[in-house]
Amino acid sequence: MYNIDMSNWVPIIANLLILLVTLSGTLFLITKVKFEDSNYKLLFVLYLMYWIAPMMLRQYTGKIHGDLIKAEYDSKDLLDLLWVPTFVYGITGIFWKPLADFLVTKFKSRKTIIFISLIIQFIGVIPMIAKPCFATNLIQAICAGVGASCIAMFTLMFNEQYAKKKVFATVSLLSLPPMIAEFASATFISIVTSFLDEKKDSPQERVGKLKWIWIIGLIFVILTFVVALFLKENKELVFADNKYKEPIRNNWEIVSVFCVIFIASLAGFVKYCTSGGSMLSEMKFIAKHDGNGKKEIIDTFSAYLSPILYVGRTTANLLTGFVLIKKYKKSTLFIFATSLWLLFAILSAIFISIEAKFILIIINGFCFGMVTNLSSSAMMKKYFAKTTKITPITLLSILSSVGVVIGSFLNTFVKKPLLNMDTSEVSDKDWAKFMKLNWNISAVIIAAIVLMCFLFLSQEYILKKQQQSLVQPQQPQNTTSSSS
Repeated sequence: MYNIDMSNWVPIIANLLILLVTLSGTLFLITKVKFEDSNYKLLFVLYLMYWIAPMMLRQYTGKIHGDLIKAEYDSKDLLDLLWVPTFVYGITGIFWKPLADFLVTKFKSRKTIIFISLIIQFIGVIPMIAKPCFATNLIQAICAGVGASCIAMFTLMFNEQYAKKKVFATVSLLSLPPMIAEFASATFISIVTSFLDEKKDSPQERVGKLKWIWIIGLIFVILTFVVALFLKENKELVFADNKYKEPIRNNWEIVSVFCVIFIASLAGFVKYCTSGGSMLSEMKFIAKHDGNGKKEIIDTFSAYLSPILYVGRTTANLLTGFVLIKKYKKSTLFIFATSLWLLFAILSAIFISIEAKFILIIINGFCFGMVTNLSSSAMMKKYFAKTTKITPITLLSILSSVGVVIGSFLNTFVKKPLLNMDTSEVSDKDWAKFMKLNWNISAVIIAAIVLMCFLFLSQEYILKKQQQSLVQPQQPQNTTSSSS
């Protein structure tokens, strides 16, 4: 039953080597970046460990759902519900993130919220391990959504406790744990999936083997909880970094903030529609059409899709935070990122091959990383003058969740023809439909990127008007003082 597929040792070894290189590079970087309090290193490690469980679970929450439906209902009629787990995962963040901000205000502690999220994840994973089914998968998707929704807590806590004014350094440095966690989770997933036999395993057997992903996730939740016990938090510093930030006071400033937040939401939407399971479905369809053993290549290297994206994303984060932001204006960097993203969308529609898709994933991750870095850094520098019950960075996270929810819902129905691709060979008619589908998706992505540019220019115009209004009242005072 648990015979290992030796071909999967290739991605396992490759992921382990890349993980080792990434960890070595991170250790080098973290020794070069200095903060007053050296305890930031423990928070960095905690953030890395915390990421692994949600990363593993969200990757297979949707993928295992098809097997659960087949195993539980012995029917393909319910495969249209494949969007439900991702939808639930995304919508959880919309409700949990403002609640988490409220609880931070109440307890004056971000560490408390991290503990609460770990307990919720622990409770949610147990039923999935005990009895994997449609219902328990939705329960764990909610709990994984809670875990992922608390990621911003680490960024805010890092900035409050250690970084203070170094916002770009915080956002850039904390882009490393997700990438390391991605390679770690990809390695564990490769080991688990190496025991799968696509031809012989029944849906029940596949679910039984994939259950180990949740067992490993549970182990990391417990380990993270133990490590978190040693983390120190100065409650007096919660919200104390507001004195280094810009207050949001009037309506025009609020409009400017929401422009940036909607940009982040659109970025999440574009990224979701062009990566992960969505990209894997396209590549499998292309591989089946091309033949020549390409399906086997996809099966072997599918674990690389998300890590490759994170390589591009982390590269953009580090370059932006430590190099580019010192040489170029934020507007220049944003225009560069969105222009490159437009090029990605056009090339994705033109070049329909597995090799091109692998290369384009890096560009996709790079553009997403730069846009989110600029958006997150902008929100980290601001706070609402009239309330601390919700923060701009939380609003950004909420709208990003909305982007994922819309993307998951739309993506499933737009790519519905790909769900049944294993039933027969890809005919010329099927390929023509796929090409049309590919162009339609590219058109939606291009429209979203153009809208990002419009929102960015709008908020730049608003900020310029705000600065002019602040300068103008000072002129009469200068005239009076000179005449006297």
